[in-house]
Amino acid sequence: MNGQIVGEIGEVSEEIKALITSVIKATIVSTIPDGHCLRRSIAKSNNMNPGQVIKKLRRKCTSMLRKKTTMLVESDVQWYEKVRNFPDSWTNIKSNQPHHCPRSDWGGINEIQMWAMIIGVRVIVIDKLLNSCTPSVNAE
Repeated sequence: MNGQIVGEIGEVSEEIKALITSVIKATIVSTIPDGHCLRRSIAKSNNMNPGQVIKKLRRKCTSMLRKKTTMLVESDVQWYEKVRNFPDSWTNIKSNQPHHCPRSDWGGINEIQMWAMIIGVRVIVIDKLLNSCTPSVNAE
């Protein structure tokens, strides 16, 4: 792996699939493996394209920087600056067109938390490798 694009995640256990489809009543979807897969997943879940998601994340970071606020999961102001300054070309990313980005720009728990705040929902991230569970805080 090491920052290389590896394609669709294939090792989803049957237990997790059952949890997602039966208990949570959600659907498992795949996305283009170009480094924007988290943003693509958020977009698919909200009937948007990835560029629209990126615009909303940038706006939220701009607002939080102006208000001098941070999330519990990320207190480093440089992260908010980085998202606010994502390349302008990213706001034009469409759902069906690859647009590769380096590993250092892949999305993560911070973007999930911020998206939860943007749309006003509670999100829980379960990390199998770290054996951790991170709930989002209430939306602003």
